This record gives sequence, C-alpha cells and structure tokens, in this order.
Amino acid sequence: MVDIRDGVGRKDTMTNERVLKIVVNLDADPSPPFNGAMFGSNGSKHAKLGTVELAYRTVEDELYVGGRRLVPFFSARQLKGFAEEGHETQIEAEANSPTNATLADVLWNQPEFIPRKFQKYAWFFWATVFSNPGGQLFVRNLTWSGLLWNRAYLSLDSECNEYNPSASLEKLD
Repeated sequence: MVDIRDGVGRKDTMTNERVLKIVVNLDADPSPPFNGAMFGSNGSKHAKLGTVELAYRTVEDELYVGGRRLVPFFSARQLKGFAEEGHETQIEAEANSPTNATLADVLWNQPEFIPRKFQKYAWFFWATVFSNPGGQLFVRNLTWSGLLWNRAYLSLDSECNEYNPSASLEKLD
C-alpha cells in the first residue's frame, strides 16, 4: 500500500524546508474497524481515490494529498457550534471532497505525516462508510490522545460536534 520514494525527508531546494513524501494507493481496501465490518452493501461504500503522493511540508505544517491540501470540512450546523447526527453530517461531507479510510490507515501507520495542528480535532474519513451485519453504518476517524493518534470508528447514529470535521481535500478553483 505504501511506496517510499527517494525524496522522503529531503529538503526542498527552493524553500530549504523538510518535506516528507510517500506514494500511497488509496484504491486499496482499508482495514476493517471491527470483526464483520464490510462495505459495498447496506448503504456502506468505499470510494477509491487512486494512487497519490502524500507530502507533509514541515514549516507550513500542511499535508498535501495528490497536490491538494488536506483541510477540515465542517457542516453548516457544526460551524454554528451544534452537534448533529452522523447521517446528517455525511450528506454535506460527501459533497466536499472527503478522503477515505485507507488514508486514515496510512496516516495512523505513518503519523509523522499528520500536521501537528490536526491534534485538536477528531478527523472523519467520509469516503468510506462501513456497515455491520445488522446494517448499522460507521465511519473511520483518527483522534489525538495527547500522546499518540488513535484509529477508531463512530456509528452514523451518533452525534458529530464542532470538533469532528471531515478530512477533506481543498476545493479547486
């Protein structure tokens, strides 16, 4: 799933900034968050996002996925400070370039690529939605414990608050 390239950890000659780079296959299936988790039925899905380069620019504290910056996306209700059910958050998140659970797996395994400023949020990866055998839907997330990143999942029946953004790609103009 991860192909380490020659440029990993090298300095950008233009800015003298350290840039970490890897190539990842975001078409690959993510790890299941629990036994019996599946996608492709009962409203679950896994959007394939291709093979892309991840580049973490240390001075900017920014992560780029295929040349696009990874940014938090908040629904209209989240921006107003309200919590809402995951099913409601999902609708807006899916319309705003969400990333998939394969990226969550890569970042969890390569935490040096996660910007430090991301530590204040629980990041949700809405391009993959898992289901259990009973049809209940779940989304993968990454949260900062204060010491390390944790990989978890949340039922779409649960509430998403103003600290639960979608891990989305910056919009292209």
